Amino acid sequence: MNKLSTLLIIALLPLYANSQFNLNPSGQVSIGKYADGIGSSKSLIENLSIGTKYRFDTITMCKIYGPFEGGAGAKIAFGGDPYPINNKPRVSIGELGQTKTYSLQLHGYSGIYFTSSERDTFAFYKPQNQFQFNCDVKTTGIFIKSDERFKTDIQPLNHTPYGLRDLHAVRYKLKQENYSGIKSPTRYGFIAQEVETVYPELVMTDSTGYKYVDYIGLIPLLVESLKTVETRCDSLENIITEIRTDARAMTIEDKKAQGIEFEETPVLYQNEPNPFSVSTEIECYLPYHTKDAALLIYDLQGTQKLRKEIQGRGKTSVTIRGSELSAGMYIYSMIADSKEIDSKRMILTD
Repeated sequence: MNKLSTLLIIALLPLYANSQFNLNPSGQVSIGKYADGIGSSKSLIENLSIGTKYRFDTITMCKIYGPFEGGAGAKIAFGGDPYPINNKPRVSIGELGQTKTYSLQLHGYSGIYFTSSERDTFAFYKPQNQFQFNCDVKTTGIFIKSDERFKTDIQPLNHTPYGLRDLHAVRYKLKQENYSGIKSPTRYGFIAQEVETVYPELVMTDSTGYKYVDYIGLIPLLVESLKTVETRCDSLENIITEIRTDARAMTIEDKKAQGIEFEETPVLYQNEPNPFSVSTEIECYLPYHTKDAALLIYDLQGTQKLRKEIQGRGKTSVTIRGSELSAGMYIYSMIADSKEIDSKRMILTD
């Protein structure tokens, strides 16, 4: 073993003529020069290089073996005191355990930081804390634990619309510039303090007092709120349908008996607005006993351009959209029970 160490040192001497080699009685070898630092401390001022620079036909390999079976437990430790707690290094790269894992493990006793300088930290993780990013993150997808077997105390959501209506969406920019030097873009979201008053479970406060919102947690609330709104819309549509059915079933005698005022003659009104470019509304009145009615649109040459069935009875209306016709002047006529009731003119502009 001593012969092997001696041969290794002799082989490296031509490459590091200006370096300093230290071999202590325990067999540990250090390479590099030390300069006096503050007080009695020393700092390494030269690094160790292995391999030939700019030689692409050279393969350089440095193997580090750990003390356990198969070389497991190998690691590179950083810092002046690598084993302060339970023989565990504060900062290291390698395998922390005694079993071969074939995986690279990063260990930082106080956390792991990804930085571009001493001042700029893009992301970091601290023990018993979330992995935090200080920059935008791009990914092809995110999947969150949601299997029923992962969960307990499962309860249905109630009254979600009432909580959501107390939230106010805002547009904003972050005060801090990002690390590429580009100012923060305009973003949309909620104020965490406001969300906390309605859904405190969706807000997390860090050790410095800053608050964060779980936007993904808002999705189930939005889904339940939408379902509630759809249920109410369906209920209202059913009520409207029943009212229309009852109204159409009422005879003239029924209306007279209930004192309902009505006209027995159909009436066609002028469209509003006129002229129009986007859309216009044509109001009319049809007696409840009218069997069928339609609105016919003609150009000035008498060619029919559009036909709209009038479904309602009593005072109702039909909407004409500008996209249904070309710009120009038109005549619209109302036909009820195969009789022409009236005709009027309207103008569509570009």
